[in-house]
Amino acid sequence: MRVTSLVSAMLSTTRTNRAHVPHFPMRSGRTSLYDTPMRARILIGFAVILLGCKKSPPPPPEPKAAAICDNPVTHACTEVYDSLLVPETERWCLGLAADFSKGAVCKQQGRTGACLEPSGSVEWSYGSMAKAQISCHALHGRFIADDVPDAGPSARYSCMIPHSPLTPLEGTCLEQDSVVDLAATEDKINCAKIGGTFAVGPCPPDARVGRCGTPQHSTRATRIFYATKYDAGTAHGACDQLQGKFE
Repeated sequence: MRVTSLVSAMLSTTRTNRAHVPHFPMRSGRTSLYDTPMRARILIGFAVILLGCKKSPPPPPEPKAAAICDNPVTHACTEVYDSLLVPETERWCLGLAADFSKGAVCKQQGRTGACLEPSGSVEWSYGSMAKAQISCHALHGRFIADDVPDAGPSARYSCMIPHSPLTPLEGTCLEQDSVVDLAATEDKINCAKIGGTFAVGPCPPDARVGRCGTPQHSTRATRIFYATKYDAGTAHGACDQLQGKFE
């Protein structure tokens, strides 16, 4: 029953009952319970109580991810939203002996934080916050203790490696699309450690001999090979070793 209907019924009942209640003279300055101003205040109070008891609607359900990987061993669950990353996510997840599902959502109860990964995927943690922060740092992500905001548009970052102590990386450039500012993560430092030059922007376009797509659940990465060290055949072989897709 609506609150207005309840109030109308109470008013009607009060008027009806008033005729059956004996009248007692009141002392000067006092008001009868059945006087109109007092009755109105009482009824308004009842209406406020009834409105306060009205249940609020439940929160809307979270949108389902393209896929999730729930790992009870590490107390973490990863939601992947880019459908192009689902095949690699499935291989990675099953390799961990974790639970893989398509079109699902990680459980909300018990969350202690989240890691927004460069790919836009989100790793929810359910255990120690300190361990979750270390894991997120390793993923070059952004740790968030509360609700994860919209990832927003991605930007392109690159690490050009003309010479390196790691010989297989010489003459290559790693290109990544990320929703996280990789200039503020270990990516920039790691690039310098292997003799590379970090930049916000794509890899150089000249003298390319091939591209090797290596998407993962956490990153959208492409290794680009250059004629300074590779030809099409050796680049294709190097991509096969990376288990990537050669173009």
